[in-house]
Amino acid sequence: MIFLAHALLGTLIGYSLSNLFLIAIIAFLSHFLLDALPHIDTGSFKRKSQYTRKDWYIVMFDIIIGLAFVIYFALKLGFLPVFIGAFFAILPDAIDGSAWLFKFKKMAFFKKMNAFHENFGFKMKHEFILLGYIIEVAVILGLLSILFWL
Repeated sequence: MIFLAHALLGTLIGYSLSNLFLIAIIAFLSHFLLDALPHIDTGSFKRKSQYTRKDWYIVMFDIIIGLAFVIYFALKLGFLPVFIGAFFAILPDAIDGSAWLFKFKKMAFFKKMNAFHENFGFKMKHEFILLGYIIEVAVILGLLSILFWL
């Protein structure tokens, strides 16, 4: 899933629970739950080393939009729980991304985390592209609907 979907689910988890430790654990695990669904993101058919400038612009746009929604809902619903939920929901991708960016991917922790993340996620095939888009959009619109309704 894209950053926005993870951040929105983490935001909802943060709003829904009062225990910050529980928020962090459930939000972190929610990342893998969303990634297990068919979805389309920049990494569906490419490795980070194959990203074009356009791919990086899409990733950055996604992050900016996601952060804007997190800040909006954090101010509306309660800053600390929402922020913790969003942070831990996107943390697996942040760990993978930083391992790639800073060349840590061969270190034991990052290698194990990446393997777990890769094995848990849905393996996108070209015949599932439409389903992936539908699920991605449905998840984002559903979460936005719930969060705006609160």
